[in-house]
Amino acid sequence: MPGKKILVVDDSADIVNLLTLKLALKGFEVCSARNGVEAVKKAKSEKPLAIIMDVMMPEMSGFEALQELRDFPGTQNIPVIIISAKDSMKDFFSNVAGVEFMSKPFDLEQLANRVAVLTAGWSQPLRKQRFMMIDSNINFQNLAQENVSFEILKHAGEFKAGKFICNSFSPEDWSLVLSLIRSEERIVPFFGIHPWYADSDRSGWDTELAHVLINHGGAGVGTIGLDKSSKGGDYTKQKRIFLRQLEMAAQMFRPVTIHCDEAWDDLVAFLREHKPARIRFLVRDYQGTPEILEQLTGLGAYISFSRKAFKENAASTAELIRKVRKDKLLLETNFPHGKFQKSETGASAGVYFGELREVYALAAQAMGTDLDEIEKRLWDNGSMFLLGTLPEKQHA
Repeated sequence: MPGKKILVVDDSADIVNLLTLKLALKGFEVCSARNGVEAVKKAKSEKPLAIIMDVMMPEMSGFEALQELRDFPGTQNIPVIIISAKDSMKDFFSNVAGVEFMSKPFDLEQLANRVAVLTAGWSQPLRKQRFMMIDSNINFQNLAQENVSFEILKHAGEFKAGKFICNSFSPEDWSLVLSLIRSEERIVPFFGIHPWYADSDRSGWDTELAHVLINHGGAGVGTIGLDKSSKGGDYTKQKRIFLRQLEMAAQMFRPVTIHCDEAWDDLVAFLREHKPARIRFLVRDYQGTPEILEQLTGLGAYISFSRKAFKENAASTAELIRKVRKDKLLLETNFPHGKFQKSETGASAGVYFGELREVYALAAQAMGTDLDEIEKRLWDNGSMFLLGTLPEKQHA
Protein backbone atom coordinates (compact mmCIF):
# COMPACT_ATOMS: atom_id res chain seq x y z
CA MET A 1 0.00 0.00 0.00
CA PRO A 2 2.97 2.41 -0.13
CA GLY A 3 2.32 5.69 -1.91
CA LYS A 4 -1.33 5.95 -0.86
CA LYS A 5 -1.53 9.46 0.51
CA ILE A 6 -4.07 10.44 3.18
CA LEU A 7 -4.73 13.98 4.42
CA VAL A 8 -5.48 14.26 8.16
CA VAL A 9 -7.06 17.55 9.26
CA ASP A 10 -7.48 18.41 12.95
CA ASP A 11 -6.43 21.27 15.23
CA SER A 12 -5.40 18.72 17.86
CA ALA A 13 -1.76 17.72 17.44
CA ASP A 14 -2.39 14.58 19.52
CA ILE A 15 -5.10 13.34 17.16
CA VAL A 16 -2.99 14.12 14.08
CA ASN A 17 -0.02 12.25 15.53
CA LEU A 18 -2.17 9.30 16.59
CA LEU A 19 -3.74 8.95 13.13
CA THR A 20 -0.41 9.47 11.38
CA LEU A 21 1.18 6.63 13.34
CA LYS A 22 -1.75 4.24 12.81
CA LEU A 23 -2.07 4.93 9.09
CA ALA A 24 1.69 4.68 8.59
CA LEU A 25 1.60 1.22 10.18
CA LYS A 26 -1.08 0.32 7.62
CA GLY A 27 1.24 1.41 4.81
CA PHE A 28 -0.23 4.85 4.10
CA GLU A 29 1.66 8.08 3.54
CA VAL A 30 0.15 10.86 5.66
CA CYS A 31 0.11 14.63 5.22
CA SER A 32 -1.64 16.90 7.70
CA ALA A 33 -3.33 20.26 8.18
CA ARG A 34 -4.42 22.13 11.32
CA ASN A 35 -7.46 23.97 9.92
CA GLY A 36 -9.78 24.17 6.92
CA VAL A 37 -7.69 26.73 5.03
CA GLU A 38 -4.61 24.52 5.20
CA ALA A 39 -6.75 21.49 4.34
CA VAL A 40 -7.99 22.97 1.06
CA LYS A 41 -4.45 24.00 0.06
CA LYS A 42 -3.00 20.60 0.94
CA ALA A 43 -5.79 18.73 -0.85
CA LYS A 44 -5.15 20.70 -4.04
CA SER A 45 -1.37 20.30 -3.91
CA GLU A 46 -0.97 16.79 -2.46
CA LYS A 47 -3.91 15.04 -4.21
CA PRO A 48 -4.69 12.63 -1.33
CA LEU A 49 -6.82 9.56 -1.99
CA ALA A 50 -8.92 10.28 1.13
CA ILE A 51 -9.32 13.00 3.77
CA ILE A 52 -9.98 12.58 7.49
CA MET A 53 -11.25 15.90 8.84
CA ASP A 54 -12.54 17.46 12.04
CA VAL A 55 -15.45 19.93 11.94
CA MET A 56 -14.77 22.57 14.58
CA MET A 57 -11.44 24.19 13.68
CA PRO A 58 -10.00 27.73 13.63
CA GLU A 59 -9.91 29.94 10.51
CA MET A 60 -12.14 27.65 8.46
CA SER A 61 -14.43 24.89 9.71
CA GLY A 62 -14.77 21.41 8.27
CA PHE A 63 -18.14 22.45 6.83
CA GLU A 64 -16.58 25.30 4.84
CA ALA A 65 -13.56 23.27 3.79
CA LEU A 66 -15.78 20.47 2.51
CA GLN A 67 -17.76 22.92 0.39
CA GLU A 68 -14.58 24.33 -1.17
CA LEU A 69 -13.28 20.85 -1.85
CA ARG A 70 -16.52 19.86 -3.59
CA ASP A 71 -16.49 23.03 -5.70
CA PHE A 72 -12.97 22.39 -7.07
CA PRO A 73 -12.78 19.79 -9.92
CA GLY A 74 -9.43 18.41 -8.75
CA THR A 75 -10.71 17.56 -5.25
CA GLN A 76 -14.45 17.03 -5.69
CA ASN A 77 -14.15 13.22 -5.95
CA ILE A 78 -11.97 12.68 -2.88
CA PRO A 79 -13.84 10.66 -0.21
CA VAL A 80 -13.99 12.37 3.19
CA ILE A 81 -14.36 10.91 6.67
CA ILE A 82 -15.65 13.50 9.13
CA ILE A 83 -14.60 12.96 12.75
CA SER A 84 -16.31 14.98 15.47
CA ALA A 85 -17.17 14.88 19.16
CA LYS A 86 -20.57 16.34 18.27
CA ASP A 87 -22.54 13.19 17.54
CA SER A 88 -25.56 15.34 16.58
CA MET A 89 -23.78 16.13 13.29
CA LYS A 90 -24.09 12.53 12.15
CA ASP A 91 -27.55 13.02 10.64
CA PHE A 92 -26.38 16.02 8.62
CA PHE A 93 -23.33 14.36 7.13
CA SER A 94 -25.18 11.10 6.44
CA ASN A 95 -26.98 12.98 3.64
CA VAL A 96 -23.83 14.40 2.06
CA ALA A 97 -22.55 12.44 -0.94
CA GLY A 98 -19.07 10.96 -0.65
CA VAL A 99 -18.83 11.70 3.09
CA GLU A 100 -18.80 9.35 6.08
CA PHE A 101 -19.06 10.28 9.74
CA MET A 102 -17.33 8.83 12.81
CA SER A 103 -17.80 10.06 16.36
CA LYS A 104 -14.95 11.00 18.67
CA PRO A 105 -13.57 9.12 20.45
CA PHE A 106 -13.33 6.77 17.48
CA ASP A 107 -12.08 3.22 17.09
CA LEU A 108 -8.65 3.66 15.53
CA GLU A 109 -8.60 0.25 13.83
CA GLN A 110 -12.09 0.74 12.43
CA LEU A 111 -11.16 4.14 11.04
CA ALA A 112 -8.02 2.78 9.40
CA ASN A 113 -10.02 -0.04 7.85
CA ARG A 114 -12.55 2.43 6.43
CA VAL A 115 -9.70 4.39 4.87
CA ALA A 116 -8.40 1.18 3.28
CA VAL A 117 -11.80 0.47 1.73
CA LEU A 118 -12.32 4.02 0.48
CA THR A 119 -8.91 4.11 -1.17
CA ALA A 120 -9.24 0.73 -2.89
CA GLY A 121 -8.09 1.70 -6.37
CA TRP A 122 -4.79 2.58 -8.02
CA SER A 123 -2.32 1.08 -5.57
CA GLN A 124 0.90 1.84 -7.42
CA PRO A 125 2.00 4.68 -9.68
CA LEU A 126 2.41 3.93 -13.37
CA ARG A 127 6.18 4.27 -13.21
CA LYS A 128 6.24 1.28 -10.82
CA GLN A 129 3.48 -0.72 -12.54
CA ARG A 130 4.99 -0.35 -15.96
CA PHE A 131 2.51 -0.89 -18.81
CA MET A 132 -0.15 -2.87 -16.98
CA MET A 133 -3.41 -3.82 -18.66
CA ILE A 134 -6.87 -2.75 -17.56
CA ASP A 135 -9.98 -4.78 -18.37
CA SER A 136 -12.97 -2.43 -18.51
CA ASN A 137 -15.49 -5.25 -18.06
CA ILE A 138 -15.03 -8.57 -16.31
CA ASN A 139 -17.89 -10.18 -14.40
CA PHE A 140 -16.22 -12.14 -11.61
CA GLN A 141 -19.62 -12.74 -10.00
CA ASN A 142 -20.74 -14.78 -13.03
CA LEU A 143 -17.97 -17.35 -12.77
CA ALA A 144 -19.35 -20.78 -11.90
CA GLN A 145 -16.18 -21.76 -10.05
CA GLU A 146 -14.89 -19.41 -7.36
CA ASN A 147 -11.36 -20.73 -7.70
CA VAL A 148 -11.17 -19.20 -11.21
CA SER A 149 -11.47 -15.71 -9.71
CA PHE A 150 -8.78 -16.60 -7.17
CA GLU A 151 -6.43 -17.87 -9.89
CA ILE A 152 -6.97 -14.77 -12.06
CA LEU A 153 -6.12 -12.46 -9.17
CA LYS A 154 -3.24 -14.65 -8.00
CA HIS A 155 -1.52 -14.61 -11.39
CA ALA A 156 -2.55 -11.13 -12.55
CA GLY A 157 0.92 -9.68 -12.03
CA GLU A 158 2.56 -12.35 -14.16
CA PHE A 159 0.27 -11.43 -17.07
CA LYS A 160 0.51 -7.64 -16.54
CA ALA A 161 -3.16 -7.33 -15.58
CA GLY A 162 -3.33 -4.40 -13.19
CA LYS A 163 -6.97 -3.36 -12.89
CA PHE A 164 -10.36 -5.04 -13.34
CA ILE A 165 -13.63 -3.15 -13.67
CA CYS A 166 -16.34 -5.47 -12.35
CA ASN A 167 -19.81 -4.38 -13.49
CA SER A 168 -22.95 -5.61 -11.74
CA PHE A 169 -26.38 -6.05 -13.28
CA SER A 170 -28.96 -6.04 -10.47
CA PRO A 171 -29.33 -5.81 -6.68
CA GLU A 172 -28.86 -9.59 -6.53
CA ASP A 173 -25.44 -9.06 -8.11
CA TRP A 174 -24.38 -6.32 -5.70
CA SER A 175 -23.82 -8.61 -2.72
CA LEU A 176 -21.71 -10.96 -4.86
CA VAL A 177 -19.54 -8.12 -6.08
CA LEU A 178 -19.22 -6.74 -2.55
CA SER A 179 -17.91 -10.08 -1.34
CA LEU A 180 -15.19 -9.98 -4.00
CA ILE A 181 -13.79 -6.55 -3.22
CA ARG A 182 -13.32 -6.76 0.54
CA SER A 183 -9.65 -7.60 0.27
CA GLU A 184 -8.88 -7.03 -3.42
CA GLU A 185 -8.11 -3.48 -4.48
CA ARG A 186 -7.35 -4.35 -8.11
CA ILE A 187 -11.09 -4.91 -8.61
CA VAL A 188 -12.99 -1.66 -9.16
CA PRO A 189 -16.69 -2.38 -8.48
CA PHE A 190 -19.58 -0.79 -10.34
CA PHE A 191 -23.09 -1.14 -8.93
CA GLY A 192 -26.26 -0.56 -10.92
CA ILE A 193 -29.39 -1.92 -12.58
CA HIS A 194 -28.80 -3.10 -16.14
CA PRO A 195 -31.64 -2.47 -18.66
CA TRP A 196 -32.15 -6.23 -18.90
CA TYR A 197 -33.35 -6.11 -15.29
CA ALA A 198 -35.61 -3.05 -15.53
CA ASP A 199 -38.74 -5.17 -15.04
CA SER A 200 -37.45 -6.59 -11.77
CA ASP A 201 -36.79 -3.27 -10.05
CA ARG A 202 -38.15 -3.16 -6.53
CA SER A 203 -39.25 -0.38 -4.24
CA GLY A 204 -36.34 1.27 -2.49
CA TRP A 205 -33.67 0.06 -4.91
CA ASP A 206 -32.25 3.58 -5.25
CA THR A 207 -31.91 3.94 -1.46
CA GLU A 208 -30.13 0.59 -1.37
CA LEU A 209 -27.83 1.61 -4.21
CA ALA A 210 -27.04 4.93 -2.52
CA HIS A 211 -26.09 3.08 0.66
CA VAL A 212 -23.74 0.77 -1.24
CA LEU A 213 -22.08 3.67 -3.03
CA ILE A 214 -21.70 5.82 0.08
CA ASN A 215 -19.96 2.94 1.84
CA HIS A 216 -17.64 2.24 -1.10
CA GLY A 217 -15.98 5.45 -2.14
CA GLY A 218 -14.07 3.91 -5.03
CA ALA A 219 -17.12 2.37 -6.69
CA GLY A 220 -18.82 3.50 -9.90
CA VAL A 221 -22.39 3.24 -11.19
CA GLY A 222 -23.06 0.56 -13.77
CA THR A 223 -23.85 -1.17 -15.90
CA ILE A 224 -26.85 1.04 -16.76
CA GLY A 225 -28.37 2.12 -20.07
CA LEU A 226 -30.98 1.41 -22.76
CA ASP A 227 -31.79 -1.79 -24.65
CA LYS A 228 -34.51 -2.24 -27.29
CA SER A 229 -33.56 -5.82 -28.08
CA SER A 230 -35.59 -8.79 -26.90
CA LYS A 231 -33.41 -8.96 -23.78
CA GLY A 232 -34.38 -5.49 -22.58
CA GLY A 233 -37.05 -4.88 -19.96
CA ASP A 234 -39.95 -2.41 -20.12
CA TYR A 235 -38.55 0.56 -22.06
CA THR A 236 -40.35 3.21 -20.03
CA LYS A 237 -38.95 1.68 -16.85
CA GLN A 238 -35.50 1.51 -18.45
CA LYS A 239 -35.51 5.25 -19.06
CA ARG A 240 -36.73 6.06 -15.56
CA ILE A 241 -34.13 3.81 -13.91
CA PHE A 242 -31.37 5.04 -16.23
CA LEU A 243 -32.12 8.68 -15.38
CA ARG A 244 -32.23 8.06 -11.63
CA GLN A 245 -28.87 6.29 -11.72
CA LEU A 246 -27.29 9.09 -13.74
CA GLU A 247 -28.53 11.57 -11.15
CA MET A 248 -27.07 9.49 -8.31
CA ALA A 249 -23.72 9.20 -10.08
CA ALA A 250 -23.60 12.98 -10.51
CA GLN A 251 -24.51 13.60 -6.87
CA MET A 252 -21.74 11.29 -5.66
CA PHE A 253 -19.17 12.19 -8.34
CA ARG A 254 -18.94 8.59 -9.58
CA PRO A 255 -17.98 7.30 -13.05
CA VAL A 256 -20.66 5.47 -15.07
CA THR A 257 -20.62 2.46 -17.41
CA ILE A 258 -23.37 2.33 -20.05
CA HIS A 259 -24.81 -0.55 -22.10
CA CYS A 260 -26.76 0.05 -25.31
CA ASP A 261 -28.35 -2.31 -27.81
CA GLU A 262 -30.62 -1.26 -30.70
CA ALA A 263 -31.24 2.11 -29.02
CA TRP A 264 -28.29 4.19 -30.17
CA ASP A 265 -30.23 7.23 -31.41
CA ASP A 266 -32.27 7.21 -28.19
CA LEU A 267 -29.10 6.98 -26.11
CA VAL A 268 -27.55 10.03 -27.78
CA ALA A 269 -30.78 12.02 -27.39
CA PHE A 270 -31.14 10.91 -23.77
CA LEU A 271 -27.59 11.90 -22.88
CA ARG A 272 -27.90 15.25 -24.62
CA GLU A 273 -30.96 16.02 -22.52
CA HIS A 274 -30.04 14.44 -19.21
CA LYS A 275 -26.25 13.93 -18.96
CA PRO A 276 -25.00 15.78 -15.87
CA ALA A 277 -22.17 18.22 -16.44
CA ARG A 278 -18.63 16.86 -15.99
CA ILE A 279 -19.75 13.28 -15.39
CA ARG A 280 -17.32 10.64 -16.68
CA PHE A 281 -19.05 7.86 -18.60
CA LEU A 282 -17.98 4.82 -20.60
CA VAL A 283 -20.07 3.22 -23.35
CA ARG A 284 -19.25 -0.48 -23.08
CA ASP A 285 -18.82 -3.01 -25.89
CA TYR A 286 -19.48 -0.44 -28.61
CA GLN A 287 -21.09 -1.84 -31.77
CA GLY A 288 -22.93 1.19 -33.14
CA THR A 289 -22.26 3.24 -36.28
CA PRO A 290 -19.38 5.64 -36.93
CA GLU A 291 -21.88 8.52 -36.87
CA ILE A 292 -23.20 7.59 -33.41
CA LEU A 293 -19.62 7.10 -32.24
CA GLU A 294 -18.77 10.66 -33.28
CA GLN A 295 -21.80 12.03 -31.43
CA LEU A 296 -21.01 10.07 -28.26
CA THR A 297 -17.38 11.15 -28.17
CA GLY A 298 -18.58 14.69 -28.75
CA LEU A 299 -20.50 14.32 -25.48
CA GLY A 300 -17.30 13.21 -23.74
CA ALA A 301 -17.82 9.44 -23.79
CA TYR A 302 -15.09 6.90 -23.22
CA ILE A 303 -15.57 3.98 -25.63
CA SER A 304 -14.76 0.34 -24.92
CA PHE A 305 -14.46 -2.44 -27.50
CA SER A 306 -14.76 -6.12 -26.64
CA ARG A 307 -12.86 -9.14 -27.85
CA LYS A 308 -16.17 -10.50 -29.16
CA ALA A 309 -16.66 -7.42 -31.38
CA PHE A 310 -13.21 -7.94 -32.91
CA LYS A 311 -13.84 -11.63 -33.50
CA GLU A 312 -17.33 -11.26 -35.00
CA ASN A 313 -16.94 -7.97 -36.92
CA ALA A 314 -13.20 -7.55 -37.38
CA ALA A 315 -13.21 -5.03 -40.23
CA SER A 316 -15.93 -2.73 -38.87
CA THR A 317 -14.51 -2.85 -35.33
CA ALA A 318 -11.04 -1.99 -36.62
CA GLU A 319 -12.52 0.97 -38.51
CA LEU A 320 -14.38 2.17 -35.43
CA ILE A 321 -11.40 1.88 -33.11
CA ARG A 322 -9.35 4.07 -35.45
CA LYS A 323 -12.02 6.76 -35.17
CA VAL A 324 -11.96 6.93 -31.36
CA ARG A 325 -9.85 9.64 -29.76
CA LYS A 326 -6.80 7.91 -28.29
CA ASP A 327 -7.47 9.39 -24.85
CA LYS A 328 -11.02 7.96 -24.80
CA LEU A 329 -10.32 4.33 -25.72
CA LEU A 330 -10.67 1.30 -23.45
CA LEU A 331 -10.89 -2.47 -24.01
CA GLU A 332 -12.78 -5.31 -22.34
CA THR A 333 -12.93 -9.09 -22.31
CA ASN A 334 -16.57 -9.26 -21.11
CA PHE A 335 -15.41 -12.44 -19.37
CA PRO A 336 -17.01 -14.87 -18.65
CA HIS A 337 -19.32 -14.90 -21.64
CA GLY A 338 -21.41 -17.28 -23.69
CA LYS A 339 -20.72 -20.87 -22.71
CA PHE A 340 -18.71 -19.89 -19.63
CA GLN A 341 -21.50 -18.21 -17.63
CA LYS A 342 -22.76 -19.59 -14.33
CA SER A 343 -23.84 -23.14 -15.13
CA GLU A 344 -20.76 -24.02 -17.17
CA THR A 345 -17.32 -24.89 -15.83
CA GLY A 346 -15.13 -24.31 -18.88
CA ALA A 347 -13.73 -20.96 -17.80
CA SER A 348 -10.19 -20.81 -16.43
CA ALA A 349 -7.55 -18.23 -15.58
CA GLY A 350 -5.56 -19.39 -18.60
CA VAL A 351 -8.49 -18.78 -20.94
CA TYR A 352 -9.06 -15.34 -19.40
CA PHE A 353 -5.47 -14.13 -19.75
CA GLY A 354 -5.38 -15.42 -23.31
CA GLU A 355 -8.47 -13.37 -24.16
CA LEU A 356 -7.11 -10.26 -22.43
CA ARG A 357 -3.85 -10.44 -24.38
CA GLU A 358 -5.78 -11.13 -27.58
CA VAL A 359 -8.06 -8.08 -27.37
CA TYR A 360 -5.05 -5.83 -26.73
CA ALA A 361 -3.16 -7.37 -29.64
CA LEU A 362 -6.15 -6.95 -31.98
CA ALA A 363 -6.54 -3.31 -30.96
CA ALA A 364 -2.82 -2.63 -31.43
CA GLN A 365 -2.97 -4.20 -34.88
CA ALA A 366 -6.01 -2.13 -35.86
CA MET A 367 -4.36 1.08 -34.68
CA GLY A 368 -0.98 0.31 -36.22
CA THR A 369 0.88 0.59 -32.92
CA ASP A 370 2.78 -1.73 -30.59
CA LEU A 371 1.51 -3.40 -27.45
CA ASP A 372 3.63 -1.33 -25.05
CA GLU A 373 2.17 1.89 -26.41
CA ILE A 374 -1.45 0.76 -26.24
CA GLU A 375 -0.98 -0.69 -22.75
CA LYS A 376 0.42 2.61 -21.50
CA ARG A 377 -2.29 4.63 -23.24
CA LEU A 378 -5.16 2.52 -21.90
CA TRP A 379 -3.72 2.49 -18.38
CA ASP A 380 -3.77 6.29 -18.44
CA ASN A 381 -7.26 6.31 -19.97
CA GLY A 382 -8.52 3.97 -17.26
CA SER A 383 -7.16 6.24 -14.57
CA MET A 384 -8.78 9.31 -16.17
CA PHE A 385 -12.12 7.51 -16.44
CA LEU A 386 -12.10 6.11 -12.91
CA LEU A 387 -10.41 8.93 -11.02
CA GLY A 388 -10.37 11.98 -13.25
CA THR A 389 -6.57 12.16 -13.12
CA LEU A 390 -3.48 10.21 -14.17
CA PRO A 391 -1.90 7.61 -11.84
CA GLU A 392 1.36 9.54 -11.47
CA LYS A 393 -0.59 12.67 -10.58
CA GLN A 394 -2.32 10.75 -7.81
CA HIS A 395 1.04 9.77 -6.34
CA ALA A 396 3.28 12.71 -7.22
